[in-house]
Amino acid sequence: MRFHQAALLLTSASSILVGTQAFSTSFGSKTPKKSKKKKKVKGLAAVLEEDAGKADEEAATKKSEEDRIVAETLAKKEAEEIIAAESAVKQAEEERIAVETAAKKAEEESIAAEAAAKIVEEERLAVEAAAKQAEEERLAADAASKKAAEAAAQKAEEELLAVEAAAKQAEEERLAAEAAAKKAAEAAAKKAEEERLAVEAAEAAKKAEKERLAVEAAAKQVEEERLAAEAAAKQVEEERLAAEAAAKKAADEIIAAEAAAKKAEEDRIAAEAAKAEEERLAAEAAVVKAEEDRIAAEAAAKAEEERIAAEVVRKAEEERLAAEAAEKTRLQEIAAAAEAKEKAILDAKIAEETAEKERLQAIVQAAADKKAAIAEARQQPKAPDVEKALAEKYGAMELGERAFNILVDLGIVELNPDPESKDYDSSADNEFVV
Repeated sequence: MRFHQAALLLTSASSILVGTQAFSTSFGSKTPKKSKKKKKVKGLAAVLEEDAGKADEEAATKKSEEDRIVAETLAKKEAEEIIAAESAVKQAEEERIAVETAAKKAEEESIAAEAAAKIVEEERLAVEAAAKQAEEERLAADAASKKAAEAAAQKAEEELLAVEAAAKQAEEERLAAEAAAKKAAEAAAKKAEEERLAVEAAEAAKKAEKERLAVEAAAKQVEEERLAAEAAAKQVEEERLAAEAAAKKAADEIIAAEAAAKKAEEDRIAAEAAKAEEERLAAEAAVVKAEEDRIAAEAAAKAEEERIAAEVVRKAEEERLAAEAAEKTRLQEIAAAAEAKEKAILDAKIAEETAEKERLQAIVQAAADKKAAIAEARQQPKAPDVEKALAEKYGAMELGERAFNILVDLGIVELNPDPESKDYDSSADNEFVV
């Protein structure tokens, strides 16, 4: 595309140049004709007119050449602008690719976070399902206890009706017997009837008391069963509320852990930025100080040299030579001391940089190992033996501990370093972030 546009620009410039030359040719062709007509006169005017035509032709040729140069310059400038535009487009494309890469990385992290959230949500749903099952069992227990109480009450009612029917039947039989006995012998039967009535009343009262006690015992048993069912239902309800409270506590702990992890990451980024800025300012200050020391040393050396030169002028030639020899020796000693000092500083700096490089390599290696472990933890699907091992690992933990360890293994939550560990880096403990 770039070469095509450059070719178009060169074609346009060539067209302008051809048009200019055509104009120059047409203008020049008219001049000789005009000069040819004037040659018949053979005067000074013809010569002057011929010179004017040549001057016009040269001016036109020069103008066409200038137009060609301008056209070529414009074409070259436009080609350079096209190249610069293509470079800008290429840079924008690279930036777009970088943005897409960052977006892809953020998308992967978001997918990992969603996976962790999904695991937590599944655990929450499992807890809710357990709570729902406990609630259903409680309702079933309530229904069973209610049904048993209703059945016991209905049975007691039926027994009571049966007792009343039997008493009524006994009363009817007694009345029939009394009527028959009365017809047989009223006088003798009256006394016997009174005795029988007394005996029957006592027996009936005794029997009715026994039946009443039995009904009361059955009702009491039904009431005890109802109370036991209510106690069981109450216990199931308490267990359900405890499960819901545990699920809510675990969710709150997960949210708090995510917030703490996010704040720790923000603090870490701010601390790294502040530390980098301080190091940059310190390096710039060291460079400025070194430059000032060098200028001061040069000025002092120059002043010393001027002083020595003034003394050499005032003193004799021998004293001047001795002074120069002493100064040379002194300068050599200073140079040797400075060289030894610089060498010691350079060796110390090299040793420090080597140690720092090894430390940074260890940190980078640890970060790479951690990143690889996180990538392996986030990789899906997993082998059956790996799934089994993870299930055994997380299954033995409590809900909160399980959620926390899953977040740590997925790299969503980072653990703080242990100050008691032998690998702990205490070089930045005395630094403060403002």
